[in-house]
Amino acid sequence: MASIYKKNMEALKNCNPLIQSVEPYIHNCDVGQHVRLQDGVLQFQYGSEYYQLTSKDKNREADYLLRDLDEYKDYLIVLFGMANVNLLRKIVQNTSEGTRVLVFEPNLFVMKYTLKNENLVDVLETGKFAFIAGEERTMKSAVMVYTAQKWDNLVQNLVAISLPNYYLYQDYRLKCIQMVSNEIEHHLKRLGTSLEDMLDGLQNHYRNVDQAMTCNSLSELKGKYTGYPAIIVASGPSLDKNIHQLKEAQDKALIITCDASYAACVSNGVKPDAIASIERYSPTYDFFYKDREFPQDLVLVGPALLWPELLENFPGKKMLMAKNYSGLEGWWSELLPNLQYLDMGHSCATAAYAVAVEAGCSPVILIGQDLAYTDDKFHTDSIHEQFGSANVGGTVEGVDDLMVEGIDGKPVRTSDTFNLFRFFFEENIAINGVPVVDATEGGAKIAGSEILTLTEAIGKYCTRPLPYHMNDILEERQISREDASAKYDEIIEAAKKILDGLKEVQQRVMGHFEVLMKYKDFDYENASEDDLYHMVLNMQEADKLVTFLVEEKSELVSYYQQIIKQTIIYVKKIGNRLTPENVKRNWELQVNLMQMVDISTVATSQRFTDLIRFIEEKKNEREVH
Repeated sequence: MASIYKKNMEALKNCNPLIQSVEPYIHNCDVGQHVRLQDGVLQFQYGSEYYQLTSKDKNREADYLLRDLDEYKDYLIVLFGMANVNLLRKIVQNTSEGTRVLVFEPNLFVMKYTLKNENLVDVLETGKFAFIAGEERTMKSAVMVYTAQKWDNLVQNLVAISLPNYYLYQDYRLKCIQMVSNEIEHHLKRLGTSLEDMLDGLQNHYRNVDQAMTCNSLSELKGKYTGYPAIIVASGPSLDKNIHQLKEAQDKALIITCDASYAACVSNGVKPDAIASIERYSPTYDFFYKDREFPQDLVLVGPALLWPELLENFPGKKMLMAKNYSGLEGWWSELLPNLQYLDMGHSCATAAYAVAVEAGCSPVILIGQDLAYTDDKFHTDSIHEQFGSANVGGTVEGVDDLMVEGIDGKPVRTSDTFNLFRFFFEENIAINGVPVVDATEGGAKIAGSEILTLTEAIGKYCTRPLPYHMNDILEERQISREDASAKYDEIIEAAKKILDGLKEVQQRVMGHFEVLMKYKDFDYENASEDDLYHMVLNMQEADKLVTFLVEEKSELVSYYQQIIKQTIIYVKKIGNRLTPENVKRNWELQVNLMQMVDISTVATSQRFTDLIRFIEEKKNEREVH
């Protein structure tokens, strides 16, 4: 007969496959005196002392820890410690079906003891639990996976519960809570911003269609610089401290500059391999590119929705990528295979870093990446000298109280945006394992990076010549008139199918909106439970609409996903109790959702109509010439 440990591990791997990376460490744990049963109480060793792991009365302890939870509300519970199995079972029994639990266990000896002595198969098979342990990189990977499984829908109902004496792991607990919060925030921001912003992105995509057909592909660069360092030149205030030393790394590192820091590179005698840009609007083009000369062998890297004039006028090769693998970006990159997906984050520097990692570079050295208002400045002085603007008093409303640890251990002032960029680096360092050297010499600390001066980083890592420069390994791409015409036809037909799908969405929306309007003057205060029940049944048609969008019209969902996600989050916040207040709030959220989906559909339909007209004109121009 299989041991309890073996049964538990099999069940654990079935529902939490990522635990396999931690399994060898758990298996090799010699519990010994690290966990002991004394006088009927389980104890764990911390330092040289022993502490009570659970109460003698585990049921009473479980009831106390769950005392504030509403059994009719879906929660995301972050639980520290798995030793009280009664607590795990009471979570199964006394919380809603939609509740999910991230169980962090900082003590692998406790984990091994529990898996060896307590049969958890019934708990594990519920699918409610994710057990997370091991090093930070492994934990971050697990948190990413589970938040991507719609656990982020529960963000408004996030609850932290800890075994009593796990206050000893206070730093660990804070780090885990921050990890979960950051990943959910990052995941929600990946969904995009406003509808207007997304439609502008679509417009730039189709205006850049010729560039997308002939641009270089990320696959041409993949692994070509394995074992060689890269230097990413950002435009933070600290760049002024060390950019004059960057020339020492010329031809010994793949140098990718942000567009804002290109001029500073040139003025210091540095010739970058590539320049990274991410902006879809004209100001960035006007500031950093318009009427400026760039060498033919400088490669432009960025998303395919860059401002069209930039792509039309840039003289060198362009490596364009898709920022998402689904929705609009996925649809567009299926039509234009040169556009391969890359998780490039939200800044020029994070995009440059992602390209360097894809190229196989190791380590990736960051300079000018302050991610903070160093000396109360926004950027390197060289940017402000170009435009005659002030670079002092880097105070932005709402960020004065946002402080993070600096590279010297002292607090530095930052912003939500800078913090998002910092989290991107920290997450990727933990997950992909590529070493990052922070040679900025100022600003916020990036966890997991090696902190060196630029002189030290160059001396340590830039020790041999590059085998080639980026421009030399990228193909010269062209497309024949016939192939371009065939691609235009393919895009037009695909866009017409999108329009058909949008019409179907609008019909469904208007149908459900009519159902909702029947309850416009509903008397909630005097409604019976049966009346409320039937109203909720009728409103459940909205669930079918969301499922239709997500599963059957996935190419459209990017235009709705932000409002859908926010609606779901607030519906989850309401809870599942059948009360007049909850039903009324649900009705209000659904009315808002239908109105927003209708507005999105009309605006998106117009933009796809414009797309078809634009591509048809492109086709006619090619045929004439």
